[in-house]
Amino acid sequence: MHHKYTTLGFIVNTRGSKEADMLYSIYTEDFGMVFASATSVRLSKSKLRPHLFVGVLLSLTVLKTKTGWKLVEAKQMGEMISLKNKGYKIFARMLSVLKSLIHGEEKNESLFEVVLNMYKLILEKKDTEIGEGIEMLGMIKILGSLGYGTDIGISKYIDKDFDEATLDAIFLEKAPIVKEINKALKATGF
Repeated sequence: MHHKYTTLGFIVNTRGSKEADMLYSIYTEDFGMVFASATSVRLSKSKLRPHLFVGVLLSLTVLKTKTGWKLVEAKQMGEMISLKNKGYKIFARMLSVLKSLIHGEEKNESLFEVVLNMYKLILEKKDTEIGEGIEMLGMIKILGSLGYGTDIGISKYIDKDFDEATLDAIFLEKAPIVKEINKALKATGF
């Protein structure tokens, strides 16, 4: 018996499969990282095709089958970050790090909230307002949500909001923060 679920999620990675199918790494609100297939999605007549881009917030309907997840519906939720936006590159890098750090399905509400808040912040900001502070704070919060970096110098930022004062403080401490982030990433095996 197949079980059908609807959840919010972000496409993290895509890979072609067969002639017209795709395999997706999707970070979801309810299941964590899932790997789902979509049939005939590369065909021009596909209804899913226009929605399935890396870094887009989607309402997804997936089927849990004996062999894995199957993506059956997707609807874009709100705006898409412009591919030309500096924030898109930052967000795509963060999703790539997530893919490397998360192995298997496990719901993590605080981590999904971090990813969602980062997405919303990048949508709100003008391209010129998006700086390294957003990426560093995002990485600190991701590592903190996964249990890394809580015992080192970056831990004081884990619970901070994405506000200007915090981003400015992080930027002023850039060199030691980058060193601590790299130390935490090394502890993960990244």
